[in-house]
Amino acid sequence: MDDLWKEHLRGAFNDRGKEHESYTLTLTRPAADAEGATAQAEDFCDRLSRWLALQGEGFEGNAKMPEAAAPANTGNARVAIDCTEATLALIERHFAADILKIDPPAQHVRGAVYPPKVDPWDVSKW
Repeated sequence: MDDLWKEHLRGAFNDRGKEHESYTLTLTRPAADAEGATAQAEDFCDRLSRWLALQGEGFEGNAKMPEAAAPANTGNARVAIDCTEATLALIERHFAADILKIDPPAQHVRGAVYPPKVDPWDVSKW
């Protein structure tokens, strides 16, 4: 019984902390040729790095500079980034229209970025 309590109390919302993982972001709007896909990836890398700098994520060590990767077989541009899952969740949210797919799929922990929602009319929480 004591082990269950210790196990339950040990975990926080995001136990993984600042562990970096490598992700590949596949962008939408495939280009006609490989040169166009490379240019699109470099443009997105510039936008993403500026956004990370404005958010302060790069200075806190949550993300490294994104790099353009080889285009996918479908012609979509791809970007490689090393970051934490919490930072990836913010990137997914902000650039949702630009990102088609993420490899490997992120395993977001519920409440890692935002605390769980509480009903304001739930009297038991008052």
